[in-house]
Amino acid sequence: MGALLDTAKRVSKSDARFVWADQAFLEANGAFERGEVPIWWPTSGEYAGAALVSPDRAIAKGLRFRDAATTVADTLAWHRTRPQEQQEKLRAGLTPEREAELLSKLKKA
Repeated sequence: MGALLDTAKRVSKSDARFVWADQAFLEANGAFERGEVPIWWPTSGEYAGAALVSPDRAIAKGLRFRDAATTVADTLAWHRTRPQEQQEKLRAGLTPEREAELLSKLKKA
């Protein structure tokens, strides 16, 4: 996850600072149930491994992967073609307000 985020930060030329929260904190604050962490799944509990799917059959049929930097750049280029309101209000992930709330709780922990 760290390598993916570092790549996204570099490609997007973002000045983001990452703050790591452990699984227990995310669970205690309902982040999984609310779908606020859509690209990460816990390693234990009810949802453990839910996003793990073997690509072996697809690879055998010719699936090829692009590097993460290309995927990030292409995704950002596509995102910038979307209507402004869709760029500002994403359907997945944390809202700015919820992010601030969780960061505040993390600082107190």
